[in-house]
Amino acid sequence: MKPSKNIIIDVFTDPISLKRHRHTKSGHVYNPSMNDMKDFYLMAKPFVPKKPLEGSLKMTFYFVFKRPKKHYRSGKYSDQLKPKSPLIHQVKPDLSNVVKFYEDALGLTKFFYHDDKQISYIKGYKFYGKQGRVKLIIEEISDETLEDVFSEHCCSHSDKEYQPEEKDTNTPESYVCLDCNANLELLGEDVDIQRDEAYEEFGTWIDMEKS
Repeated sequence: MKPSKNIIIDVFTDPISLKRHRHTKSGHVYNPSMNDMKDFYLMAKPFVPKKPLEGSLKMTFYFVFKRPKKHYRSGKYSDQLKPKSPLIHQVKPDLSNVVKFYEDALGLTKFFYHDDKQISYIKGYKFYGKQGRVKLIIEEISDETLEDVFSEHCCSHSDKEYQPEEKDTNTPESYVCLDCNANLELLGEDVDIQRDEAYEEFGTWIDMEKS
């Protein structure tokens, strides 16, 4: 497996959400976020790689929104946070709209990766802080990693196959999902079920609970 490549973009600026495309009176469509996207590209330009990333990509977004004044105490303690001031940002703008702005902004340049369709895995976070900050991590992600994600979260493993150990051909014992090709553990009721199936097929008991 090749080592993963990644790009880290880290700039101190207020996060921006994507604005909806608008129509002029003449019927033309324009992107009201375009100028903001160009400004962000200028901030991200120092992080441009020598070559755009290839293959499937994982993108992790960290957005820090500047705290409003109401989070702080007043008077001579105005630099101190109130005890119940939140860390997690749970108000507008929506995380999905902020992610989409930066995804589109980077995709327009073609310098960081070739096309938005390469993005297969996205994670995002919103926080409060003393100043605005946008940190993006773009990683090349292997097919094996994505297959593991699918196997763990999306596959029901309903179609399975047991392969008993065959010492004469050096074939190891295995229990595989035929839908996602994941190696499954022989645990619980499945052990008894597969033992019975192995007995019927091969005419001998196979101990699957080896110590």
